[in-house]
Amino acid sequence: MDSSHVTFLHSGGLKTDPLFKGAKGNEYNLNDTKPFFEVADSEGGLFVGARRNAEDGAYYWRITPWVMPNFTMVPPRGDHPVHGHFWVPIDDENCWAYSFDYHPVRALTAAERQAMIDGHGVHSKNIPGTYRPEANMDNDYLIDREAQKRGETYSGVAGIAMQDASLQESMGPVVDRSRERLVPADSGIIKARQKLRRAVLALRDHGTVPPGVDPAHHRVRSAAVVLPRAESFLDACREDVKVTPGVRQSTV
Repeated sequence: MDSSHVTFLHSGGLKTDPLFKGAKGNEYNLNDTKPFFEVADSEGGLFVGARRNAEDGAYYWRITPWVMPNFTMVPPRGDHPVHGHFWVPIDDENCWAYSFDYHPVRALTAAERQAMIDGHGVHSKNIPGTYRPEANMDNDYLIDREAQKRGETYSGVAGIAMQDASLQESMGPVVDRSRERLVPADSGIIKARQKLRRAVLALRDHGTVPPGVDPAHHRVRSAAVVLPRAESFLDACREDVKVTPGVRQSTV
């Protein structure tokens, strides 16, 4: 739900990852390191818009849908497959993270599928016969300080998926949120927590069915677009964030 970290944490992957590289949108990501965030409500969750500067006074928008309670879809890059995540709780301290790729108007290529198996894009390379990544907390995520010094990775951890995982898991299983300091880039997180809390209280007190249960709420797409500065991202992209069979993703 935070598009700002891509600029630094995944900067190497934008240039080299076979499921990311070559997209025009990557240039906007790397050239504008301070995106502006705007969050819009949806029936099933939220649309989180991250705005960066583009050419000729236009804005590059990356629109991330969050569908309650646990689903996000990452905005597309060029003609690469679209991807996203489901976060499914196991217990109070663990969850499964299911990551997926698909393309709205074509089958995935053999090269794309192999790249996913090899740990590119949002996927991890796993220990054979298991769902556990080869790079994990027990081996310090195979951190490579020399690659970090060469500028190949920001953190020394290879792979977009494991760069995210290393930050998330290293916080520990339960985080003291009273000590965190949220900033404008966290506006999607703030709105999501508020919407979750309202839904929990409405279910408890009135039996109200939470958003995200209706299958119609799942028929959304992420989008990456360039818009004139005067245009609202959601007003301009209402069709782009709907699922329309046979229509390709809106992408830059």
